[in-house]
Amino acid sequence: MSRVIKVRSFAIAMIFGLMMLLPLAPATAASSEEYDDPIAFLPGWNESMNSVPMQYQNYQLISGSNDSDVSGFDSVGNFYAAVADDNIVIGDYTSNQRGIHIVKFDPNGTLSWGKVVSSSNYCYSSSDASCNVISLHIVDEDEFYLLISIRYASLTFSQSISTNSGTYQLVMAHHNSSGWSWAEAIGTTGYAHQRVVDSHIDSSNDLVVLVTGSTSGSYQEYSLIGYTASGGKWNRLLETYYGSPTYANSPIMMDVEGTTTHIFALTKTNLRYDSQSTYCSNGAELGYCYAWISIDNNGARTSQTSVDYPSVYFGKFEVHQSKAYLYGYSEDVLNNGNDYYTNFTGTMTSNNNSGWASVLCSLSSNGNWNYVKYISIPDDEWFALSQPIYEDDGSAYFFTHQYSSYPTTNYYDGNDISNYSALGYQQEFSVVRIDSSGNYQWHTGLGGSYDLDDDLYFTVYVSNSGYFVMSMLSNGIIQAPGGVSTTACGYDTSSTHCMLAWFHKSNGTMFDSEYGEDATLQWAKTSSPEGGLLTFEVRNDSWHFRYFMPDNDGDNVGTGDNCPETYNPSQADHDLDLDGDACDDDDDNDGIEDLFDYCQRGELNWISDSLTDHDGDGCKDSTEEDLDDDNDGRSDLNDLCPFGVIGAGNDFDGDGCKDLEDNDDDNDGVADGSDLCDKGEIDWSSGTVTDHDGDGCNDASEDSDDDNDGVSDLADSCPKGATDWPSNLNTDFDEDGCKDGFEDEDDDNDGVINPSDNCPNSSGTVDENGCSASQNIDGSGNNGGGSSQTVVYYVCPQGGLVVTELSDCPPVDNNNTDNQQEPVTQFYYVCPGGTEIVTDMADCPGGLPSTSQNITYVIDPDSNYSDDFSVCPGGTVLVKDPSDCSSQDSDGSTDTSEKNSNQESGSTDTIVLVFAGGAFLLAMAAVLLVLVRKPVSADTNFARLESADTLFKESPSSGPMNSLKKPPNDIIGSTKDGYEWVEWPPGTDSHWYRAENSSEDWSQYGN
Repeated sequence: MSRVIKVRSFAIAMIFGLMMLLPLAPATAASSEEYDDPIAFLPGWNESMNSVPMQYQNYQLISGSNDSDVSGFDSVGNFYAAVADDNIVIGDYTSNQRGIHIVKFDPNGTLSWGKVVSSSNYCYSSSDASCNVISLHIVDEDEFYLLISIRYASLTFSQSISTNSGTYQLVMAHHNSSGWSWAEAIGTTGYAHQRVVDSHIDSSNDLVVLVTGSTSGSYQEYSLIGYTASGGKWNRLLETYYGSPTYANSPIMMDVEGTTTHIFALTKTNLRYDSQSTYCSNGAELGYCYAWISIDNNGARTSQTSVDYPSVYFGKFEVHQSKAYLYGYSEDVLNNGNDYYTNFTGTMTSNNNSGWASVLCSLSSNGNWNYVKYISIPDDEWFALSQPIYEDDGSAYFFTHQYSSYPTTNYYDGNDISNYSALGYQQEFSVVRIDSSGNYQWHTGLGGSYDLDDDLYFTVYVSNSGYFVMSMLSNGIIQAPGGVSTTACGYDTSSTHCMLAWFHKSNGTMFDSEYGEDATLQWAKTSSPEGGLLTFEVRNDSWHFRYFMPDNDGDNVGTGDNCPETYNPSQADHDLDLDGDACDDDDDNDGIEDLFDYCQRGELNWISDSLTDHDGDGCKDSTEEDLDDDNDGRSDLNDLCPFGVIGAGNDFDGDGCKDLEDNDDDNDGVADGSDLCDKGEIDWSSGTVTDHDGDGCNDASEDSDDDNDGVSDLADSCPKGATDWPSNLNTDFDEDGCKDGFEDEDDDNDGVINPSDNCPNSSGTVDENGCSASQNIDGSGNNGGGSSQTVVYYVCPQGGLVVTELSDCPPVDNNNTDNQQEPVTQFYYVCPGGTEIVTDMADCPGGLPSTSQNITYVIDPDSNYSDDFSVCPGGTVLVKDPSDCSSQDSDGSTDTSEKNSNQESGSTDTIVLVFAGGAFLLAMAAVLLVLVRKPVSADTNFARLESADTLFKESPSSGPMNSLKKPPNDIIGSTKDGYEWVEWPPGTDSHWYRAENSSEDWSQYGN
């Protein structure tokens, strides 16, 4: 194996010169996604190349994602490499054509293509100083800028694009997805790879190159050139001082932030750019200063500043958020020697140590120093072995060494950064995390056995993802954080140990490593968009690539993990959309997220919509995937509305149709509009046997009136008789539920069937002809007897008013609690012959009267004083005062001329007197059925019986009787002159008054 690098105490000039020659450009492959905290890395693809690029024959020790290279990744993970050779093998690509070879490998390490830029001369090996690749800037897939150093040779890119032969040339070319778009060669004053100071891609994907030119008088000339994808854009002359004591050794550096290019250079008196000068101050040491200018993407200077030379030789310059961040060491190039003093304040200051110091500092655009930090180093070569890698916010990872045989301190800014000194390790490779103000945050590192006077092998790479990598080759055991100790890696000798270790950028924790017999010496090189790490190993003049895949979720799957952030070892991907089921929100790609999909991994190649997925549950309706299309809990095979209202519930009969859309909610065969039990029993059908009246109510369990005649089945003698007719006195006299004249053989239920019943509508006890006593008396039977007509008179409760209908009586005063009592109705009868007064006609001597004899009926709701009644001559009228009896004809008829004029003329049969009291009357046995109706208005026609007031035992002059004659307080009268008037009782010419709109008692007018 050829050694990667050999560092000796006298080699600092060579190392620093190498650092100056290697371009320091930002990573050209944009990361598609950054993973802040990867878990592990897994070995992936590997390729070999039978050549080693010139840059890696003398290896750059410390690098970051912003450094340019001759290889790298594009935004989708393809890997590119460029090398000069005439017999090349790179993986599956081989060519014996002399020139520059460019290859592309896909993210799995498979060769995509290889092409060659043929050369007419040289380009016979990667170590050929006359032909080599300076840098490969990758913009996007298949788009890149290529910088070539060539001498005495022409280059052919395509049939239409080539360059002419020249002495020393810098060739720049652009390639896109269609191939080579342009190429340009410019002459240089020496090997171009030694004359290119730096090259960068800005945020608009333009290329900026700084090239050292010749000297002119006391100035060193440089060309600052801008290119676009279309070719050259601008070229400006930059000049710094050339003369004693620095001559061409004055440091000059370039960086790009956004689309602004920044130049930082040591000069004397002034720095000139495009004929514009930036001057040093008059007080600068020997007239020297560092000048900082900014240039836009059109080549115009936009800002300038300068600071006096601080007795520091700067070797690194970056701009972040408009601040410059610098790293150098305390060499005084003006005095042609090294010293331990710096001058940032205008006064030379000791660094309080007896050796060298490396310096970390930051400068504002106005020329003020933001911070200055000193780190003791054994000698000046440690400046090259220690380097900071800056982040976009100006914070940094400062990598350095500790070596006990040198007079150095193990401190940074007062913080002990030793990691393994207690374990006896005298050599440490350390990293110190600092913030944008240079303040200490944390530290970590590796410990090992190596000797600076012998070979030292190490690399550092800081990715633009969430990790950095340290690798080391040691003569003995390598100690890592967490107590990890290496075993021999079999590299050259059994005593050689090597380690590749990954650390989290957030806190410095080591989370993965490679070491031991299964490990080879791998040097960190660059990272991919997915966060993977590309390493290389140089053996036998060959370059071996190895790609380590990131395992961000710990499932032991690297590149191609279909759920890179979700544990998914099975890599299941139901819909084959490259998103694993574990992280795919829609595993079957039907448009319904898994969270709401009842068939998360169901049918493929369809989209859920109202036509294909009625209930939107993610299950396809037209297949067996969805057996319940409306998601109501009822299988489509048993669902009368398979595409009905969506969701379960509100389906009384469970037929799959919501009640809202179901016109037969209980599924009994009777539409809800005709169903008296629309949500009644289910699992039955309405028919003549189960639902006699067809009302939708099950006769056996929920219908109490099977024929719907208004008579409960329990009292219905014809429970399943004629249907839908109302049982009343006209249709069903005996209320037995059997329709008269249709299905009832005995309409009045008196035991005499209709054909033999002379009185089909009788009540109470009847004779053999079906007639009751009253029917026999008033001749209402059909036996042809008697023509007398019964007339019933009622005496109103208010006293003295005689009416033929109780409803014509004035309203009872409801404030009188006595009148609110339920009246007890008592009937009194005069027996034939006028000798007895009874309450039951059966008690009369001789039994029931014949139809030829008139009988008087008395209804007296309030009085039981039947002994106070007298029978008028003829035995047909019952009165309280005998003077009320009329004269009788010789044939026993009544003189109607003496009766009250309001008694119905021509009636000589019966007078019924009803005295004050009852609110309604009940039908009494077999005599008279009285229906009590609501009172009517006060203008009812009525008559007054003079002796009515004395029909009761109470005195007419008593208070209660008089109070009944007053109009009730709730009566509303007519208004006149501020008073309310009423005639009470109506028709009596008795007038009452009170204040208008009041509820006071009435006062009788004239009293």
